[in-house]
Amino acid sequence: MNRFVLPQTGIGIRLGRELGRGSEAAVFEVAGRLDWVAKIYFRPPGQQMVRKLSAMAAVADPYLQRVAAWPLELVLGPKGGVCGFVMPRIGADCDIRELYSPKRRIEAFPDADFPFLIHVGANLARVFATVHGLGHVIGDVNGGNVLVGPEGDVALIDCDSFQVAVDINVFTCDVGTPLFTPPELSEQTLTGLVRSPNHDLFGLAVLLFHLLFLGRHPFSGRYAGPGDMPIEKAIAEYRFAYGPDRQTHGMDRPPATPPLATMGDAIASNFIRAFARSGSVEGRPDARSWIAALEGLEASLCGCPSACWHHYPRDLAACPWCSVEAEVPGRLFGLPIAAGLQDTRDVPALWQAIVDVPGPGDEPPLPSEGPQQAPKHLLGYVNWRADLPIGAFALALVGGLACYGYFFDAGFVDSSLVAGVSLTLTIRAVQFWLRYLDKRFTDAENAWLDAVDQWRRQASASEFAERRKRLALACQELIDLPKERRRRLATLEGERERRQRKHFLDEMRVDRAELVSLRPSVAAMLASHGIETAADVDRHILDPVPGLSDILKQKLVEWRIRHERKFRFDPGKPVDRRDIAELDRELEARRRDLLATLSEGPAELDRCRRSIIEARDRLMPWLKQLWSRVQQARRDWSHD
Repeated sequence: MNRFVLPQTGIGIRLGRELGRGSEAAVFEVAGRLDWVAKIYFRPPGQQMVRKLSAMAAVADPYLQRVAAWPLELVLGPKGGVCGFVMPRIGADCDIRELYSPKRRIEAFPDADFPFLIHVGANLARVFATVHGLGHVIGDVNGGNVLVGPEGDVALIDCDSFQVAVDINVFTCDVGTPLFTPPELSEQTLTGLVRSPNHDLFGLAVLLFHLLFLGRHPFSGRYAGPGDMPIEKAIAEYRFAYGPDRQTHGMDRPPATPPLATMGDAIASNFIRAFARSGSVEGRPDARSWIAALEGLEASLCGCPSACWHHYPRDLAACPWCSVEAEVPGRLFGLPIAAGLQDTRDVPALWQAIVDVPGPGDEPPLPSEGPQQAPKHLLGYVNWRADLPIGAFALALVGGLACYGYFFDAGFVDSSLVAGVSLTLTIRAVQFWLRYLDKRFTDAENAWLDAVDQWRRQASASEFAERRKRLALACQELIDLPKERRRRLATLEGERERRQRKHFLDEMRVDRAELVSLRPSVAAMLASHGIETAADVDRHILDPVPGLSDILKQKLVEWRIRHERKFRFDPGKPVDRRDIAELDRELEARRRDLLATLSEGPAELDRCRRSIIEARDRLMPWLKQLWSRVQQARRDWSHD
């Protein structure tokens, strides 16, 4: 068996199970040391790397060892040369990229909600603060170097690439990931370059943006200018796709993403400073600033009344995640699954509390339904039937005057004119008075009908009864949730082939597709438009993505088809546990909503009862007055 030795103590170690591997090394368990793992290089490291590892082991800080896979001791191989090092075994074991992608966290972090993402972001900032506080620079910041634990703890790996200053020696970080490299370094050679913490802070801001904005890259957006805008170029030209000056740069955020202001002023301001040109000169927000902003964001959250798995700042007018979730398939955030849906012990007590709320009482009769009384006259009225002879006499008098004028040389024409004008004025006066009475009656009746409608909306017992009926339906739905689960499990059973195909295609990740011209920045652009696996690839979905050539679109479609042809339905395979877990989370969300509805039911009914009683006391005098006016107007018009 190959023998490995720790040169500092001369103790031999045995390598256990392989835990993972990259392009340059593999990580193994150390037999007998549960708190250690060993990183063994495929090729012996050079002298400069050996010196760097020795220097890092000499300054291994106890706190740093809890948040980073920091070299503790060198490891000598069977031939006596340095072949690797031992480091602390980190509790966090999941790539942060599995967390900030909504699709990928369904399996890795099924319970992760938005507060959990903020919590992880704050812990990530704390780790950066620790590294910078000890005088080190991470250098190659990227999602693959950050691990997250189930409780939200964060740790850094690949620490042998860090920039470390020990005494007068500075061991540089000679590698970098373009999508996390700050603009001021985009054209520089990284080998031998001494970096500053401000360079790390750009990568920290990108990671935090991924966490808060659904895995989207801050410089991936829709470009309005000519040609393509790769993410690397957008970074170099400070084209932040969510910033206030995005239109000046010809950029806009991709679809199905919330605006920058969603996260509040402190978070938005930090992102703007981190990605602006001034940040490379005047400095970007440091880790402590991010911790304070994220803690403030977490403290400002409230639950969504429509979806209990949504949390957002309470000063927003509406939940931003509801509108985003309406545009993308699946759920954005997780929800812990309860012990079971069968527990209905609280339901009888909740329902009894609802039943115990007294109603508003019998509805009093409207004035129109009571005994009819002659109204007090508000205005005098005209009895046209009784007064018609008087009108005829008046007309006769006018005619007599006209004849008198004729016989006494007033002239026939003048007398006829006087008679005609008098008759016309009399007819006009009668018409005017009729119209006035008609309008007064119509207005009074319309005002009465509007008041009755208001009474029925505000003072009727039907609203109380309707609310109690809705609570009864909610109670029954809560009791029937186990039946609903069985029904939907049967539906899943009938959809096994389609869902097996989808899960099979979801395992084929776009960023791992071996396609020419599919650079990491293109994969990030696709992810920013929700295209992460073969299951997401479809020609009509690819067409709106900027920067994709028709050739690449066709290659992606063909890549999906090739994998789809490999799919074989397994009729003996049961319903996928992920589908069952998602069903249970959805039902658990509904259970919580129903319990909240029933818990608030008594208070809601009591408010409704008091509102109805208050409306009755307020509206009844008004209704009596309006009905009196209707009666008066009717009598003035008809006067039977």
